Amino acid sequence: MNLSKRQFLRCGCGVSWMGGLAGVGLLGACAATGPAPTPQARALHDIFNRHWEAQARLAPEWGTYRGDHRFGGELSQVGPEAEAQRRALNERFLREAQAVKPEGLEPQDRLSRQMFLQNLQQQLDLSRFEGYRSMNLGALRGPHTLMSGLLQQQPVDTAEQREQVLARLAQHPRRIEQEITQLLRAQQLGWVSARPVLERVLAQLDGQIRADVARGPFMDPWRRLPKGLSDAEAARWRERGEAAVRRDVIPALQRLRDTVAQQLMPRAPDAGGLLRYPGGAEVYAA
Repeated sequence: MNLSKRQFLRCGCGVSWMGGLAGVGLLGACAATGPAPTPQARALHDIFNRHWEAQARLAPEWGTYRGDHRFGGELSQVGPEAEAQRRALNERFLREAQAVKPEGLEPQDRLSRQMFLQNLQQQLDLSRFEGYRSMNLGALRGPHTLMSGLLQQQPVDTAEQREQVLARLAQHPRRIEQEITQLLRAQQLGWVSARPVLERVLAQLDGQIRADVARGPFMDPWRRLPKGLSDAEAARWRERGEAAVRRDVIPALQRLRDTVAQQLMPRAPDAGGLLRYPGGAEVYAA
């Protein structure tokens, strides 16, 4: 289902994506659905719309979850360069939104502007804490569940969409290497996820790595091929999909698992309260 900004916001969804880019745009975009009776309101709506478009390009995974499949063959990047790009973008949109004075705005637009500013500022504040930001393994989400979750949402109704799936799979090894670099950097800074979290992560990785590929989670798109395909054509797509999983997904996840088990687990704290980490009090305050 492809949700418009208006429909998405009415669903009450406010989940942020990696790097904090997506969440701020969703909150701000609500004002773009109403009338723009004043130049101030038009300027504000323009900022919301441009931010929405920027996040669609920098966080294509989030686009997949909200039904925007224009960039469905891509994965976002992580690491210092990508973080600097996100930070610069947030700083620019913060300045632009601050320049729109609340006078002359309707109450809904004033509230949307305030939420937009607050979320951008919070993301900028948190971006200062490299260790916290780089500790990206959680029991509910992280690089270990990225691909399996995406593939459940990715459409395969057209040949173009099926090629997008294969293109995204091909990018998976690079993305996992970026994530591993982030995790090891966080470790150097004293930030490692708590032992109970890593135990769950290892169990989740094992479930994916050891599963029969043909029946496993990464073949989900090829189990949803349109009925109009011939048996031979469907078989060719499934073969390409399975080959990509074996080549691009499983080895990368095994590399991630080895990193977690061999390098992170021995240094994992027993509990994950922020105050246990270097600078954790400042992170908690932010």
